[in-house]
Amino acid sequence: MNLKLQNILFPDSGYLDDNWWMFYRDSRMFYDDMDGSYNLDKHKTYDFFTYFNSFSLKKWKTYTALTNVTLNLRMQGRFRIRTFGHSRNGSIEKEHNDPMSFDLKEAADIRILFPEMKSTVISFVIDTMDEVKLYGGYYSTEVPDSCINRVDISLVTTTFKKEDYIKNNVKILNKRIFSGHEDLKNHLEVKVIDN
Repeated sequence: MNLKLQNILFPDSGYLDDNWWMFYRDSRMFYDDMDGSYNLDKHKTYDFFTYFNSFSLKKWKTYTALTNVTLNLRMQGRFRIRTFGHSRNGSIEKEHNDPMSFDLKEAADIRILFPEMKSTVISFVIDTMDEVKLYGGYYSTEVPDSCINRVDISLVTTTFKKEDYIKNNVKILNKRIFSGHEDLKNHLEVKVIDN
């Protein structure tokens, strides 16, 4: 079974857009409302080794049955993707994989399997040769059905002196999770207690 582990995140509000470097670094990309893509400029680099978009390989291997990780992206254009990993043993050790080049005339799904790595954290960089469109992506794994454990999350909060904050967060959860297509909506319960 192909199991989605972590989405690639993008800024999608005023505050987050002002802090776009928390999602990716180097060059800036811009969202196109017309086709739901992010526009990447020609001859630029986009580094996703950030807190939000790197993948904690060592933690997943320690606490789950994870044996492989695949980067899944939907893109269009001419570009190169470099995957890599970092770990720290006194100093930072880097592992680099061979870059892969793509020339996609139309939007297409690409899958890049990370080779076996010793790294603690893995991620990727996109180098553009022309203007490129990025529609989204995620990290996934192939795992036997027998290795999947059902996990449910319960989020509990009180309203005490933070009603507006809670209302805003519930609105975000409804928009992003409960009204969306993510599997998480069937495994998440939110309880707001008026104390």
